[in-house]
Amino acid sequence: MFSSRSLDPGVATIGCIGLLVVWVPELRWFLALALGCGAILAAVMFVLHARQRQSHLPPPAENLEPVQINMAKVPVGGGIAGLLVVVGSVGVLMIGLEAVRWFFAATLACGILLAVFLAGWRREHPGRKTPENTLKPR
Repeated sequence: MFSSRSLDPGVATIGCIGLLVVWVPELRWFLALALGCGAILAAVMFVLHARQRQSHLPPPAENLEPVQINMAKVPVGGGIAGLLVVVGSVGVLMIGLEAVRWFFAATLACGILLAVFLAGWRREHPGRKTPENTLKPR
């Protein structure tokens, strides 16, 4: 991580503490106490980590695929209830945030124009079909 020319973080920390001790002599006792407590805590953590047994962990699994969430398999309720939830959420958002109203109106207009364009394109080009699904179910 560090090249041979870069400064070691530990050396930089000790250097900064040394400069603080020289420039602010009132901090000597605090810095000595903090360094002592930090060294004791580091030693305790080292010993506890060394004593911790790794036998309670299961052996590493071989040839297992990583666990992923497939959004295609998440069941989503639809119908009129889903539509009412979406319309209600958008309505509450429009009432609460006045700045979003113009953005929502522009987005709604662009969405309607795109839907009309795509419907006309499909009507004019009926020979083109959607590509077949090449995904294989597990």
